[in-house]
Amino acid sequence: MKSAYLNHQGRAYASLRYEPETPSVVILAEIRVDPDFQGRGWGSELLSEIAAAADREGVALMLSVEPGPFGLDRQQLVAWYSRYGWDPVTSAETGKVEPDVLCRLPQVST
Repeated sequence: MKSAYLNHQGRAYASLRYEPETPSVVILAEIRVDPDFQGRGWGSELLSEIAAAADREGVALMLSVEPGPFGLDRQQLVAWYSRYGWDPVTSAETGKVEPDVLCRLPQVST
């Protein structure tokens, strides 16, 4: 996987972060679409590209839901990510669901 995905002449982008101690997990640090160009499916296209690459490489994706100043609110973001196979993470320490931390396991096509 690349460390950053750029699309649509820089008006939509995503950045990823790798932790060397956990090579099987990649953090989706940010996905952003210029406010003037939101609602055109560009964010969904980027997320689909990233998910497909993660599936090919067998890595899990994780993120922390943090709404920006423009675009979707927290609840809308969680719903949007869930459409692409992201689920809330359950804390190993407390056993409680962390609703703002999402994970997408690699999908194996048959």
